Amino acid sequence: MARTKKQPGFEERLKQLEGIVHKLEEGNLPLEESLGLFEQGITLSRELQVVLEAASLRVSRLLENGRGQPFEGGEVSGSPGAAGAKSAADGNEATNRAKTGDGEKNGTLT
Repeated sequence: MARTKKQPGFEERLKQLEGIVHKLEEGNLPLEESLGLFEQGITLSRELQVVLEAASLRVSRLLENGRGQPFEGGEVSGSPGAAGAKSAADGNEATNRAKTGDGEKNGTLT
């Protein structure tokens, strides 16, 4: 059974692309070497774009609610985290009032 070579991860390929860009920006390479690096860079760029698009689609699917609508940060009925999100929002509102002095009366928040 033949073993397939594992493709480098996203971060490693991104570092390779950054290295290619750096070499090309220096401008000290012969034309043929520059063209070869440019070709490698385009290939890496396209591969990385596919990975990013797949990740974006995955995030979009995770954020959709049960009706196929994007989740916009509001409460989702039946969501166990909805009450916690409201509590956090209420806490942020109190913190903002404290920072601005709004709602302050005799040194206490209202």
